[in-house]
Amino acid sequence: MKNAINPPEKQTPSNTLVDSFLIENNLNNLNELINYKFIIDNYAKNKENTSFSNSTNEHAAIVLSTIFKYAKKTICIFHENLIKDTFIQLDTEMQENIEKFLENSNTKLEIALVNDFKPNNENTIICSILNKYSDNVTLKKANSEFKIRFTKPDDNTKKNNLRFFTIADERMFRIELSSKFKQQAICNFGNTVISKKYSDEFNKMFVGCSKLAIA
Repeated sequence: MKNAINPPEKQTPSNTLVDSFLIENNLNNLNELINYKFIIDNYAKNKENTSFSNSTNEHAAIVLSTIFKYAKKTICIFHENLIKDTFIQLDTEMQENIEKFLENSNTKLEIALVNDFKPNNENTIICSILNKYSDNVTLKKANSEFKIRFTKPDDNTKKNNLRFFTIADERMFRIELSSKFKQQAICNFGNTVISKKYSDEFNKMFVGCSKLAIA
């Protein structure tokens, strides 16, 4: 891969074999995430029509954060809830990307949830952000028609399951392949065909859903 980032400089390992292994393993994981983030950022910046798989909570968080970073108009999200989910595993950079997106008065964040949204200690940060930019945010509960529309065969079990997704600017998407294994997803930062299809269907079904209070 061109322009790959070099691994961080290794720290001096401790004398014990266990500590040495842990340090080496942590550095390898950190370097992998840094390189993954670099590659994803390039895909998004160049609007590349390249589909790639997305797994693990860390990788999912990087993709979602990058979508917020490069989106200019509208982000549509359909998910179970905003609790104990990748979307609210907010590091500082993701928070900044969400806020920068919403700071623009011309942007819209539309979220359809399967469950009611109840502010609590687990979602304090996302509640604060959504409240701060409430003029740009619409939160609704997915009705039965909405859920039926986005129920598809699960890639793992072949049974019908909800397919959760994030779509942005009718060109970027992260679509989960299984409602049971939420980390498994397919992503693309330059596919206008699939993104527009999901965006159009989302907009059509979103109108009939009832609003949820953010706080």
